[in-house]
Amino acid sequence: MVRLGFDWIDVLLSDNNFSLNERVRPAYLAAQSVLHKAHRERIAICEQQIHNVASEEEYSEAHSGLMDEEFRWGEQSQALSAMALTLTASANKSFLDQMKRLFTQSHPPDPKYPGPSQLQRQVSEYKARFGVDLEKITAFETIREVELARHCCVHDEGRLSKDYCEQTKQRLVGTHGYIDITPESLATLLSEIGQFSRGLAVEMKIVRDMHGNSKKVD
Repeated sequence: MVRLGFDWIDVLLSDNNFSLNERVRPAYLAAQSVLHKAHRERIAICEQQIHNVASEEEYSEAHSGLMDEEFRWGEQSQALSAMALTLTASANKSFLDQMKRLFTQSHPPDPKYPGPSQLQRQVSEYKARFGVDLEKITAFETIREVELARHCCVHDEGRLSKDYCEQTKQRLVGTHGYIDITPESLATLLSEIGQFSRGLAVEMKIVRDMHGNSKKVD
């Protein structure tokens, strides 16, 4: 796994950091910026219409337009959260999968590992194959919260699932009580995921070194 001066564990770590910070984050920020700008402009128009009303009927119509825009922004915010969490969860899974593939020859996988979700099966596999407990690596709880929050967004329009409530600190719950991502919360998530990725890289280098030493002994 070290070829031509490259440590492939470090290469994966660098690629994962690029994926999170140069793809996921910019994609979310670009979409959020466009939609939020359009929302502010529409709100300003609605508020001006309310200010200029000359009758109760006009007020009711203008106020209804404002409420419609707020509802539409809520829907768009939910879609943005689903997008950001899906992209992040996909990057997390890809990193874990690629790391395992580096060890296919030295630590061949079994056909199946137990767990009710893909993340829990990853936990089982890393523990069985490498003796690495993902749940003990710094910021694993962030990996789990992203996965469970993504599930809430994709499968139930952001409503909190029992698993999300019981297995996380519920840091991604917005003021409306649903899953909600903001530019600030996404930056925090990506920073913490970076911590986890670096921690896993350290653990897997230990696995690699131990395997190399055992071969020398043999």
